[in-house]
Amino acid sequence: MIRSGKCPKCDKILTSVKIENVDVKLGMSNAWHGVSYSCPYCRAILSASIDPVALKTDIVKEVVKAVKLAVR
Repeated sequence: MIRSGKCPKCDKILTSVKIENVDVKLGMSNAWHGVSYSCPYCRAILSASIDPVALKTDIVKEVVKAVKLAVR
């Protein structure tokens, strides 16, 4: 395993990150499931994004719902 990434806050080498669920919002109304990636040592947030697994699940649910309505 290559160990080259360092936390920009505490300077420790990162061999893993802590993933937490967060809401990703655009304005006051839109919200998606998201994740934040943080340093396991100092908990500084390294990045945040829309959760791709939750997004895929939401899309599949909406497509199945639309197909069921279209078949009726």
